[in-house]
Amino acid sequence: MYADIEKRFRKKNKILFSRESLCLQNLNDLIQRQNHRTLVMWALDCAKLTLKQLESKYPDESRPRTCLEICETWARGKIKMPTAKRAILDSHAVAKEIDDAEYGALCHAIGHAGATVHTSGHAIGLPMYELTAMVLKYGINDFADPVTEKIDYYIERMQYWQETTDKLELEWGGFLMDVKKDSKAKTPKIFNMSFASVYPLYIQKAEKKGRTKAEVDEIIFWLTGYDSLSFQKQLDHEVNFENFFDEAPKFNENASLIKGVICGYRVEEIEDELMQKIRYLDKLVDELARGKAMEKILRSRAEEPQSY
Repeated sequence: MYADIEKRFRKKNKILFSRESLCLQNLNDLIQRQNHRTLVMWALDCAKLTLKQLESKYPDESRPRTCLEICETWARGKIKMPTAKRAILDSHAVAKEIDDAEYGALCHAIGHAGATVHTSGHAIGLPMYELTAMVLKYGINDFADPVTEKIDYYIERMQYWQETTDKLELEWGGFLMDVKKDSKAKTPKIFNMSFASVYPLYIQKAEKKGRTKAEVDEIIFWLTGYDSLSFQKQLDHEVNFENFFDEAPKFNENASLIKGVICGYRVEEIEDELMQKIRYLDKLVDELARGKAMEKILRSRAEEPQSY
């Protein structure tokens, strides 16, 4: 899940996460499905914690706070873009002045949160920089759990604002009321990713917790109906997730017994059929890594497992 982050860290990259980072694909897919107003509320909301952490070390530095305040005013249509742009650039400028990689990344995260008012493409910049700061804080050997928790937090807050934003009937600038832009939906990137590119990460997640590749394979075979030969053929052909599940010999009828939360989603409530199948697999591998017994993971009608 974090192999690309570790690689970037070894190369001493300043930004350790990207739009293509596997760990951000669930969040990125969720971002792509939101209207601009929801992304603004989400970014400004999440950035409050980022600001709190920054000010705990630099209490006299006011520019990042000013950035968020001015950008919210901009979102309400009460000021023009040049004033907000200056405030955003000022937040980024702090990062260069303090000569502190961890807290400088927080300044950039806040700048991207504010810039989300201008264009939704900046929304992913907030987690890219804030998570980079977390890796620098916890170190390359200990960042995985806190980063995973933070990504889950981002997803939870996005789901909250998805349900809440337009119910609040807030005042918005006219540029944030473009219904045509809001109606655009994009295919989740994971649908077009090759299964072979993610398969090693399932194994890595299991093996880090003392489980085995054979157990991961058993889960995949149970869920999809593939056997070792047909599965290897799909890996060799590098089929994407959509084709992998579409061509599954027999999707297990007991998959409907898989319940609980994974990647911020409650799997039994996911409406898109393909996305639900992908999350079923994510959930089963997660249960394996958490130490659950195989006989419990491979559901049967005789005993419906407790969701968690």
